[in-house]
Amino acid sequence: MKTNQRSSQVRWMSLLLCGAMTACASNKVVAQSTSACDGGNTPPDIKGKYVDNYGGTHDIGTKQWIMGAGPSAAAAPNVTEGNPERKSTSNASVFTYCSVNNGTGVLIAQNGAENPYFPNLYSQFNWTQQGGKLWYCQIAYNAQSAEAAAQVPPADPTNPATGGCSTFPWSELLPKN
Repeated sequence: MKTNQRSSQVRWMSLLLCGAMTACASNKVVAQSTSACDGGNTPPDIKGKYVDNYGGTHDIGTKQWIMGAGPSAAAAPNVTEGNPERKSTSNASVFTYCSVNNGTGVLIAQNGAENPYFPNLYSQFNWTQQGGKLWYCQIAYNAQSAEAAAQVPPADPTNPATGGCSTFPWSELLPKN
């Protein structure tokens, strides 16, 4: 009897907390935003397929940045660029562009609903080129809105190989053949 009572209390507290914070789906807290991210109007100048210096794959398209998009993600039948409802059996993370500023190297995106980390929240990506190398930093990854992600100060591009991406170095993007 005590187990059922405790279980009911935990469920009731979860629902109360969930309602007080934002909105819940499948027992996950998800962000609400007034802005819709549909891929934006401007693709990033760095569009292409890359591998970072940690072995992670990046498919930077006209409307989405897909991380971890290896052969299993590419083979999934309903993975299409610009599809914010993308579903895949891979561990790929999808980020649909809200805005892209090629002049400053800043991209704001909504994290995909199926992303393993921080689904439906918002990210800010920065990129820079130094010494003939392309670097990126995901300086914000769990902002509650596109506006909040845009207000995060961009990463420091002074020396991307040694730091400036919060307390970490930036990641180098190497063209994938």
